Amino acid sequence: MTLIAIGLMGVYETYFEGPQAEEHEEHELKLAVAGADGSITAAAASSGTFQQQAKVGLATYATGIVYGLHPDALFVVIPALALPTKLAAVAYCTMFVLGTVAAMGGYTAVIGTTSAALTKERPWLQAHLSTIASGIAIVVGVLILLSGFGLQVPMFG
Repeated sequence: MTLIAIGLMGVYETYFEGPQAEEHEEHELKLAVAGADGSITAAAASSGTFQQQAKVGLATYATGIVYGLHPDALFVVIPALALPTKLAAVAYCTMFVLGTVAAMGGYTAVIGTTSAALTKERPWLQAHLSTIASGIAIVVGVLILLSGFGLQVPMFG
């Protein structure tokens, strides 16, 4: 259901939000440049008060913490509880965090580089990239939902 909702929201943002939404997003992006510690870069400093920017930076950091406390994160910690020493458990958790951050960073770099290269060759793709990604999210979400209802779906059942 979440993938379907994300896909529908992406389609909505692509087709139903006008240029004023882009200006608002640009303003939010400048505010998001504020670090978690409240530090402000030159780009962000030109677009609002320090307190407002610090709140956005702290809110961004807090959102990451809250999502990190999601119950499915417990499945990551359970193997650490079975390790013989506390040092082994800390090492396991540390390496898991470092590996996850590296994987996410690498994935983001690949997606960013690929989309930048594709938009140079096909400029229309930049305008439709969000719609394509939203469509894929909707299709995958529907396939997972169908397999949950007992239908035989290849690769999802």
